[in-house]
Amino acid sequence: MDKQPLAATLEQLQEQVDAFDKLYNTERPHQGLPGRITPRQAWDATPAAEPPHPKPATAPTRDGTRGIGQATRTAYPNGRVTINSVVYMIGRPYARQAIHALWDPRDNPVLR
Repeated sequence: MDKQPLAATLEQLQEQVDAFDKLYNTERPHQGLPGRITPRQAWDATPAAEPPHPKPATAPTRDGTRGIGQATRTAYPNGRVTINSVVYMIGRPYARQAIHALWDPRDNPVLR
C-alpha cells in the first residue's frame, strides 16, 4: 500500500485496498504456508469447522443438575446465561432478566 499514490478520495482509497487485498490473498505466494501457496488456496483447502455441540450432562454439574431438567437463571449484564456449565449469549436486551431453561440430553436446551 505504501507504494501507491496517496488517494484523493475514499473511493480511490477503497480501490487501492481492494487491489491490495486481491494481490495479497490470491496472487502472491505466502512464505509461511506449505508449498508457498496463497492464503486463498490455504483457506479453500481447509474444511469448514463444525459448531460446538455441548455434550449432555451425565454427571452432576457445579449446580447439581444432570440429565433432563430445568432451572431458572438470571442473565448477566452482558446478556449471557450459564446453563449446565455452557455459556449462552442470548443478548443484552435480556440482561438481568430471569431465564427459564429446559434441557434434555437427547435434545438441545430450550430457553424461554
